[in-house]
Amino acid sequence: MAELHAKMEAAGIVTSLRFDRAGTKYIRLSPHFYNTDPELQRVLDLL
Repeated sequence: MAELHAKMEAAGIVTSLRFDRAGTKYIRLSPHFYNTDPELQRVLDLL
């Protein structure tokens, strides 16, 4: 997850690397109504 988080950050996509109570890593994305379709597609392409 840390590698994917770094890849997104390098591409200019703001994400947050989080951990649950068991220590499992997650990437948090917060898309909003002002994000464009091409911006969301960039995220999907990186995933």
